Amino acid sequence: MAQKMEAIGRLVGGIAHDFNNLLTIINGYSSILQDALKDRPAQASEAEQILHAGERAAELVSKLLIFSRRKVIEPKRIFINDLVENIELMLHRLIGEDIQVRTVLKDDAGWILADQNQIEGAVINLATNARDAMPEGGVLSIDTDCISVTSGSSGLSVSLEPGLYVTLTVRDSGTGIDQATIQHIFEPFFTTKKVGKGTGLGLSSVYGAVEQHGGRIAVTSEIGKGTTFVIYLPRVEPDGASLSIPPADTPQESRRRVGGTILLVEDESGLRRMLRSALRGAGYQVWEAGHGAEAIALWGDSLDQVDLVVTDMVMPVMNGLNLAAELQRRSPNLNVLFMSGYSDEVIERHGMLRPGLSLLPKPFLPSTLVAKVHEMLDRKTGPGHFAMSAGATS
Repeated sequence: MAQKMEAIGRLVGGIAHDFNNLLTIINGYSSILQDALKDRPAQASEAEQILHAGERAAELVSKLLIFSRRKVIEPKRIFINDLVENIELMLHRLIGEDIQVRTVLKDDAGWILADQNQIEGAVINLATNARDAMPEGGVLSIDTDCISVTSGSSGLSVSLEPGLYVTLTVRDSGTGIDQATIQHIFEPFFTTKKVGKGTGLGLSSVYGAVEQHGGRIAVTSEIGKGTTFVIYLPRVEPDGASLSIPPADTPQESRRRVGGTILLVEDESGLRRMLRSALRGAGYQVWEAGHGAEAIALWGDSLDQVDLVVTDMVMPVMNGLNLAAELQRRSPNLNVLFMSGYSDEVIERHGMLRPGLSLLPKPFLPSTLVAKVHEMLDRKTGPGHFAMSAGATS
């Protein structure tokens, strides 16, 4: 099964870059069209349906990238009990009044280095499956704890390197799962639900999210006696930071209009045109290049006063990381915003962003780009805005 999953992961990574470029164009122009048709409700509604379909496609690609461990993640130190408590109220609304939610959170369960959205999404996914397994009601239990694994540890159903691990256990009192199904339960597109009732990507995305964080997930079940999922995540030391709930995903307009000059570097011409239009519409002067070498030549001719570089990661001739390294060598205070479709382009280990690197995952809407540019220019970040090795490749 591991070889099959790795093969699928490579396939997903191979198509994700181009597919996310196309989705950025489709969703971007749909959003622009919807705004332009505000005075024509019928046509605006049709544009909204195009955008809705594009967003659903983006969600499917995102789940595949999570499974294949190529989803860009932004990890921070999180106290596991805070994470469970933050989503507990949501779970009550999600699974209904006929299912009782119980939590047993050990005070010393510990901290993890994780992307909050992905781990929360994994728990919600498991809770949703548990709800479906308890059509007549039941009990959903979520427990946290910490275990120490040594070289001689036994009794675990997964293979773990020696060390401390935070455990997150999701248990239901539902109908249970037979052993034949358990053998395939984390495979993408495998589902026991009726046609049209699921994509078969829920548990595969849980598996991918856990693996990308350096963890493991185990499942045990018995027909008529419920199912238990245990997630093991490496424990880390706290750094004084606390879990903060991010704002809603809906892009917010900047409180003030920010002027400046943007160097836009993107090899996909259709996408470059759309992004250029969005940035100019927001009041920026935009210079553009189709790849890194062209951007460097342009910089040498006339762009020594650029406020921000917005660049794709994967491009012919010179990739985004090498371009940024060369430009920052010439201008140490330069801010750089990377655009990327999947994490193979920017990871060192486990798909985690390098410290200080600003990245906008594709697909995104034009308003999201503008909001991010406003934020970065408001922030006026100084030298060392992104960290990387000069010899990095895509």
